[in-house]
Amino acid sequence: MRKILAISIGVLAFSHVPLAAQMPEDGMLIFERYDGVSMPHFQEYFQLLKQRYEGSDATGWGIYVASPRVAYRLSAVPEGGMQGVLDVRQERIQGFDDFTEREGELWGTAWAQRRQMAFSNAADLSMLPEDFGYDHVQDNPYTQVVIALVKPSEIQTFESAVMRLQELDKQVGNDQGAMFRAYRGDFGTPAPAYLFINHAESMEDMASKVDRWNMARMPIMSEWQEAWTAMTGATRDIEVFTNQRVNELSHRASN
Repeated sequence: MRKILAISIGVLAFSHVPLAAQMPEDGMLIFERYDGVSMPHFQEYFQLLKQRYEGSDATGWGIYVASPRVAYRLSAVPEGGMQGVLDVRQERIQGFDDFTEREGELWGTAWAQRRQMAFSNAADLSMLPEDFGYDHVQDNPYTQVVIALVKPSEIQTFESAVMRLQELDKQVGNDQGAMFRAYRGDFGTPAPAYLFINHAESMEDMASKVDRWNMARMPIMSEWQEAWTAMTGATRDIEVFTNQRVNELSHRASN
């Protein structure tokens, strides 16, 4: 796992910029993982679901595919905190009542298992352009994702190390062109958990960014590696994966 993490060495290190306007403190993210996906059924189901909610004020979502059998749905809840998350869940449960027989069949066969977690926006650990919004997400569909489970006694060590990495990267100019979202685990997560999402236009774009960041770090590599070791040492498990946003299956809320 540490080798996998080292390959993704550019994921967590960006300079710190206040993001209150883009990531409200009570804003949250519903993170759903779908295992055992039947991709044709999965695609048909979300196409029908998108048509059903087109033009409505229903909460939007983004569909991401990691493999032919694993997919994710991310839903931003901009306000309301945990109550907002519960409201979205209730909204979707009530929507099932109006399903046609075909939609009900698709719901039952589109996936074998769903895992759902809620995360709170961590603006202090994020790095985004000042005008970051839906178009940035849509235009940068390739994502590199890290889910870090932190030792309960090492939360402060972990966050301090992330901030130190940000500080060092800022010194060498690695704060240009970054689109990096961070979240802290909330209800339904194996706390303490952190979710990090790094956006790029493509796999090639991501690789180019990582190469550029690593080259810029050479003069500060000993300090950077010290902070990196402190951060990884504070974790008990880390999952790293990549996926691709499927815009045609994603729904943009009208509100």
